[in-house]
Amino acid sequence: MPQNKPLSVTIAKHAGFCFGVQRAVNMAFNIVESGGGAMLGPIAHNPQLVADLESKGMRVINCPEQAHPGERVLIRAHGVAPEAYQTLERLGAEIVDATCPDVAKIQRIAEEQSALGKIVLLLGDQNHPELVGIIGNCKGDSYCFEDCFSLLDFLKSHKNLHSKNAILLIQTTFLHKSWQKCEEILKNIYTNIEIFDTICKATVMRQDAARQLALRSDVMIVVGGRQSSNTAKLATICCAVCPTYTVETSLELKNYSFHGFSDICITAGASTPAHTIWEAP
Repeated sequence: MPQNKPLSVTIAKHAGFCFGVQRAVNMAFNIVESGGGAMLGPIAHNPQLVADLESKGMRVINCPEQAHPGERVLIRAHGVAPEAYQTLERLGAEIVDATCPDVAKIQRIAEEQSALGKIVLLLGDQNHPELVGIIGNCKGDSYCFEDCFSLLDFLKSHKNLHSKNAILLIQTTFLHKSWQKCEEILKNIYTNIEIFDTICKATVMRQDAARQLALRSDVMIVVGGRQSSNTAKLATICCAVCPTYTVETSLELKNYSFHGFSDICITAGASTPAHTIWEAP
């Protein structure tokens, strides 16, 4: 690498807050302005954002039972199961629903199709809040798989399911390239399955943009919360192509040496505020 090559820093076109998280954050700050309230679980997998909201009068509750009568309670973009709404209503809390419209659509599909007796198969992390909410909307049998390999293995070993109608739903932040490889195989081994490609379009654009930048950069910096699913997916994509560092804030960059790198590119997860991204360069 020529030592006199000028340093270039590029930020991905599609990075940071997605529509659903931005909408939820706006609703949270509206609650702050009207006197404060609570958020049911951290609004996003971003500790700095959550801490900022807490300092302004929003508290985090881990379950609906912790809500106070009359308190405004924000349902985060990930959504929740129906039982959470019922508990909040029973306690007399004021529900402010910030469920991402894309997630709410998946919940409706899960509820309607399972009510017709169809088996619901889900691709994603069953412990992720989004999946917990979707599973909670199912009216019958549902099975969750963390990757395409485990899904395909399950179907191959449960031939009795092939005669039954089923649907497949996918976590909004699932790796798009992994899903594309899986789809064709899946259709060939389970002809009675109806597939709903529910990966968020913003996720696809963010992942594609990160991959394209990684292909041309000396090093990638991925900014986002360590508990963020979509941030982890971006890091997986980038590190397969070039050296990649994942940080929550710009302060962590001092832990790494960029000596010898001339083309540095930055991307960020859907829970990362714009100001955190711009602090990185």
